[in-house]
Amino acid sequence: MRLLLRSRWVWPTTIFLGLLGVTVLAALALDALAHRYMEREINRRLTGYTVSVGALHIHPWTLQDAASASDLLLGVRKEDSMTIPHDLLNDLRSSPTDLARIVEAVVRDGLPYVVIPDQAVRSWECRAPDHWAKVAGWLAAQNVAVVQI
Repeated sequence: MRLLLRSRWVWPTTIFLGLLGVTVLAALALDALAHRYMEREINRRLTGYTVSVGALHIHPWTLQDAASASDLLLGVRKEDSMTIPHDLLNDLRSSPTDLARIVEAVVRDGLPYVVIPDQAVRSWECRAPDHWAKVAGWLAAQNVAVVQI
């Protein structure tokens, strides 16, 4: 009788453990592929930086498309049509202000509004009125609201 009980559970247990092992190996293989793909996509989309993804783990039961994961990580939205204003950025980088950082943040993050302290706006109006006028005009053209606090 004992031999019958053992043999009855041997095959289902073996099959279960085999499927579990295949799932673990598939998850490890997908981790490696997704890791390489995500690093490649991030570095392709970022200019001036090199990103190294330290660890990426894909759970086999909640598998998602790696492209959507990298888009989510980078904040890429397909409906965005904002172009990078290279001439404006080059002009702003030569100024003593940090206006280039604001333009870069808006382009990078697709922000619908920018929160700027009143003191910063007054300072830009005094130190670099031309640059502030260009940035304010560009923000208005991109439908990005300027919220002064």
